[in-house]
Amino acid sequence: MNFFKIVSLSLFSFLFWTQTGFAQIILQDLDFWRYERLENEALHSNQGIQLLTKPLVQKLDNTEGFFFGDFHLEASYSSQMPSVQNREGKWITKGVNGYISLQTGYFTDWLSLVFEPLLSTHSNESLLDYPEGKKQPQTEANRYPSKTDSYTREGFHSFYALIPFGKWYFFVGKDHLKFGAGKHDTLHLSNSIEAMPMIRVGTQKPVDTSWGYWLFLTYIGKTESERTISNAFFSGWRLNWSTEKRIEIGISRSWFVGGEDENNSLSHTFWDLYVEFFKPRRDENLSESYSDMRNQQIVVDWRVKIPEINLVFYGELGREDHEHNFRDTLSSWDHSKAHILGVKWIDLFIENTYWILEQADTTQPTEFLDRPGGNWYNHHEFKDGWTYKKTILGHHVGTDARDFYSEIGIITENYAFGLFGNYEIQGVRRFVADRQEKKLELGFHGNFHISQEWKINYSVKQKEYVNFGFISGNSLSSQEMLLKINYMPL
Repeated sequence: MNFFKIVSLSLFSFLFWTQTGFAQIILQDLDFWRYERLENEALHSNQGIQLLTKPLVQKLDNTEGFFFGDFHLEASYSSQMPSVQNREGKWITKGVNGYISLQTGYFTDWLSLVFEPLLSTHSNESLLDYPEGKKQPQTEANRYPSKTDSYTREGFHSFYALIPFGKWYFFVGKDHLKFGAGKHDTLHLSNSIEAMPMIRVGTQKPVDTSWGYWLFLTYIGKTESERTISNAFFSGWRLNWSTEKRIEIGISRSWFVGGEDENNSLSHTFWDLYVEFFKPRRDENLSESYSDMRNQQIVVDWRVKIPEINLVFYGELGREDHEHNFRDTLSSWDHSKAHILGVKWIDLFIENTYWILEQADTTQPTEFLDRPGGNWYNHHEFKDGWTYKKTILGHHVGTDARDFYSEIGIITENYAFGLFGNYEIQGVRRFVADRQEKKLELGFHGNFHISQEWKINYSVKQKEYVNFGFISGNSLSSQEMLLKINYMPL
């Protein structure tokens, strides 16, 4: 029996054997301030909370029946550049935008049905003066929404059925996933894309063992038809481990595979994640069978906490589209790589203050730039790259870029306020300095709890671009504002 199959079966058996779980559960949202408060609580109490795999599972204490959850009402404005980063596929287009959504559903001890209908309106004013900015630099992702004029969108932001069994849950529908330690953004799955329809099986909460705390998730989803390879599958797994107080490590692997006119068998699209830890090699004639096409990625992320001084070091290291074995790693360790490094320090000199410094890098060594698939998020077979509905699944900077982020602020139980600065460089290896696109972003954001159920989120940003679209001397300025009211009865 294949070694990885043995490991996988052993892991499944071990996790099924231990510990009972919850009934009446839903999935928490991905609010930035929620997770920062959870991490601060863990540092203050010197206890461990797993935060690298999001969203968490929330147990409801209500009785069986219908429920009304989060209500969101949002207004936003952008003077020029649209934005979708960390917004779950909800664009802030040029002009005025409005969103309204409500979470509702029905749950029992054995089933949770959750729906979040969404209605949005967008001015989406013309950006014909900047056609060079339509695409994310050097990737196939959009920096502008696909619409070309004002529009209204209605539908479901998320909907799913969740069935708990033991300490596991079975999920079918669409809701958001986010993996990783990055606070400004993450490498593998970020919070920018619209929810993808998929089937998932995962543990409801970390399993307590003598070897630490373990959490596991596996999934298979279907992508859109408007791709180079239509209706490709997106499948993967996620394993999270942590100690009682100080260390948390996650590893995630997923791929685009199959699609129209390709091999769409369950073995090829899903089970090979567990029985083959590498992409099938080419034959002697260097011609690769189309039935073997896969665009895969693996990322390791971590948090190291030092609660004695309220300090957290975190990071991510990813590799894309190559044979994930030791020989290949040793011979081409710096091929198709990316990383994030960051530090967060709370209560530094003043109680309840925090400071975040984060750096991301997706550049490749020069000798790999012209190889097929040699750039992070790009691929020579699945030419849409690491995207869903033309939005990058991972870090918003895309490929061949560097990102520097810093934030300082204050966060308490009832309010939060942060000042931030972000500097991005696009085309680091492919262009000389006076053609590299550079962005400087300054702003502030925060939230305020009016009561236990009501809160307000807000943000204001100023963005300055130089050499926009890799055109020397091409400048662009943009302002962005957002105000969101949330009602959270659960």
